[in-house]
Amino acid sequence: MAALVLQACGEDEPESAATVAPAAPVALTPAEAQVITATDRAIGRYCGAVARSLARGGGPPPAEDFDRVSQAIERLGALAAERPDASAPSGQSPRLALGDFHENVESSNCDNRLVTVIEAELAELPGE
Repeated sequence: MAALVLQACGEDEPESAATVAPAAPVALTPAEAQVITATDRAIGRYCGAVARSLARGGGPPPAEDFDRVSQAIERLGALAAERPDASAPSGQSPRLALGDFHENVESSNCDNRLVTVIEAELAELPGE
């Protein structure tokens, strides 16, 4: 607005201000992107085991299986807290992946404890 006032008064045009483009989100490293893939696979394996258990009328998968999938979710949560919006080659960010996993697990017949683990990780993320 000040530039318009100066121009209207016959002053020389002000030097153009350099415009700074917003920084593009930094891409995840291949190892970081693998955290998303590994978490997806761990959840899929665990929820598949839960479904097979329910179909057979058996008990839940072993506690070690739950611990393994929980640790995978926690690793993704740590990555999401550190680099929430960095993108994998697929275009998915750690924050988005956690949200997607939450939605998928919550709407399935998988273990509700996983929903709690994912929600705890989501609660730790910085605001958007």
